Amino acid sequence: PRRRRPPKRRRRRLPPRRPLRRRRPPRRRRRRPPPRGPPRRRRPPGRPKRRLRQRGGLPKRPQKAEEEAAAKKAAEAAAAERRAEEQAFAARRAEAAKKAAEEAAAAKRAAEEAAKGNVLSDADAGAGRWMARDAPTKEEEKQVAHISVHCNDTKPGETVAVVGALPTLGSWDPSKALRLSTGPETFPNWSAKVTSIPAGTEFKLVILGHDGLVRWEGFNGNRRWPAVGPQVHARFGAL
Repeated sequence: PRRRRPPKRRRRRLPPRRPLRRRRPPRRRRRRPPPRGPPRRRRPPGRPKRRLRQRGGLPKRPQKAEEEAAAKKAAEAAAAERRAEEQAFAARRAEAAKKAAEEAAAAKRAAEEAAKGNVLSDADAGAGRWMARDAPTKEEEKQVAHISVHCNDTKPGETVAVVGALPTLGSWDPSKALRLSTGPETFPNWSAKVTSIPAGTEFKLVILGHDGLVRWEGFNGNRRWPAVGPQVHARFGAL
């Protein structure tokens, strides 16, 4: 008889293998850095922290107390200096306002006097007296005078001017004075034409700067307009 073949042995299927887990290395504990500054003062044995807190803490170090006192003193000095600066600034501001008010009042008074026909005669001398003057006639206005001044004391940007008692000469106001002119050929002679001025009119020579600076002649008193001829010659700083 034929021999039967043994049945094939079926292989047992195993479940899939899980991947192996790699064990993490143990974490290393970092050491804390040493504290900066002076070491802390430890609580004396037998005194609980609560009792120290109730009493206001441990006493302060003498060095720290000195530093706090010095800082407080410096802050007080800075505050006092700041208050002094504020007071000085307020005083300067009040003084400037007072001066501006006085100048405005003087200008108003001068305008009123000029409207009445009065002009200041001794502004440079500081006498402060007023002199009445009649208005120039039409014949005087038609006449023209020539004034020539020799001045070698000017700098670039400065101008020689004539300021006097008449409105034509600025009524003693340097900003409204009669400005003279010169050139490369005529320097240091300054000249200008002006309507006829009555004899005896007081005037003075000034040097006007571009920055508003005014230089007056050095002698005391004022000049007087001559009565002879339409030509007037003068030298700055000398009568």
